[in-house]
This record gives sequence, structure tokens and C-alpha cells, in this order.
Amino acid sequence: MGDRMGLKAATRAEGTVTVVTLSGELTLGEAADQAAVDILADLGSAFAEGRLDVVLDLSELTFLDSAGLKVVLRLHHATVQARGRLMLAALRPGVIRVLDIVGLDRHLTLYSTVDEALTDLR
Repeated sequence: MGDRMGLKAATRAEGTVTVVTLSGELTLGEAADQAAVDILADLGSAFAEGRLDVVLDLSELTFLDSAGLKVVLRLHHATVQARGRLMLAALRPGVIRVLDIVGLDRHLTLYSTVDEALTDLR
């Protein structure tokens, strides 16, 4: 994965967990759609290898809108379908606010840091 009009995405294995790092802005447009496609393809490979749990590292995500929320929900759905767990980690205040406004902060598991999420998954 790479840079799409200000959005960067990277996927890496951390033991039995896949960490997806998003940086930049996850907003309406082709970049968000392509990010979802690319990440879901990477997760498909991870799921096939037995890495069912996912930590979404949002420490470098500066903004997300409704299209960004849709990407997060698609990742959550795919992870649940694979019988895994999706954890969101290191969210900036603006991103937390968006999740709070739509009520997703009560339905998704949030962690202060990636390390905390990884520790909980092990």
C-alpha cells in the first residue's frame, strides 16, 4: 500500500496480529475507496495466514469523515466475518470526536496506544 492523495496506509504483522497504520486524511473520494480495497486485500492474506486480529493504528490519521467511517466499518465487518477482533489505537482527539458523535466509540474497542491493544490481544 502507499500514498493516495494525502492518505498513507501500511500493513505489518506483529506476531499473530496485523497492524494497519493510516496517516493523513481519510475522507470522501477515490483515496478512501482504494484504501479500503487495498487494506481488505492485505487483511484477506493475513486472515488466510491465521492472523485474525487487527489493530488499526490511527496515531497519524489527522481527519476522517463519513467516508472514513465507512472504511473503518468495512474493516470491522471483515474482521468479524473472519472471527477476529478489530481494535482502534492511538486516536487523535478529532478522530475520537467523530466516533463519539456517531456513537461508534461505544461499539468499537479503543486503546490509547498500539502497544496496549497488542498486549490485550496476546
